[in-house]
Amino acid sequence: MENVKMLILDIDGTLIARGTETIRPAVVEALHQAQAQGIKLLIATGRAYYFIQQDVHDTLKPDYYVTINGQCLIETGKGIIEKHEIQESTMLKLNKLCDELELGVGYKFDESVVCQSHFHKFHWGYLKGKDVGSLLIDDTAEQNYQKTHGLPMGLFIIGDEEKVESITNQFPELTFTWSYPQGYDIYSTGNDKTTTIESVLKHLGISWAETMAFGDGENDIPMLQKAGVGVAVANAKENVKAAADYIAPSVDEDGVAEALKHFGILKA
Repeated sequence: MENVKMLILDIDGTLIARGTETIRPAVVEALHQAQAQGIKLLIATGRAYYFIQQDVHDTLKPDYYVTINGQCLIETGKGIIEKHEIQESTMLKLNKLCDELELGVGYKFDESVVCQSHFHKFHWGYLKGKDVGSLLIDDTAEQNYQKTHGLPMGLFIIGDEEKVESITNQFPELTFTWSYPQGYDIYSTGNDKTTTIESVLKHLGISWAETMAFGDGENDIPMLQKAGVGVAVANAKENVKAAADYIAPSVDEDGVAEALKHFGILKA
């Protein structure tokens, strides 16, 4: 495949194994080779920018970051250039239900994730109890962080999956996507990774046909379907694999690098 001008990469479970912080050396080398050919790198993740593993910034230096499932676009060197927000009325309604159902809720603001329901459950489910200082704020008592800091661009829910699924139909303005057991990424309906990626492609004069996208989660399905080649890693869920053009080895087996070799972007 000789016409690839951009690689679009999910992080967790695709570029970096869940629970770890670094990219495997073979994948770093493969992506550096792609960059040396003039191929641009775009990170497309459910994470907020400030929770992206430092190794991504240091070793890859991507051109663009589509974060919070497409709700925020960051150009390296320029900062935030596009964002989509959750309305306060939705937050208040969701908080009430999650308080009752004992679900942990964290909203993704510009500079911090702010928990407004069941902080302990959220902290352990989202960060395994890790202390990240001001990057995670407990606002469960007041639930009013948005009054002084603007609106969030997305959220994450931790808790019983049946309970989460029971409330999804009450929020047509939100898209709920399963991320991992008892963890859901949630963002505005009508805005996902692909809509924001399209902003970048249009700006650069690149078509979807000239891209290769890599993912493992349900929130990656639209971009795998739109890309010239959609690659799912072997550890992806079955419905994600069904949306892909090619199944690469798992993240633990250098799937991204192996796919680049398979399609002739790199020498074997």
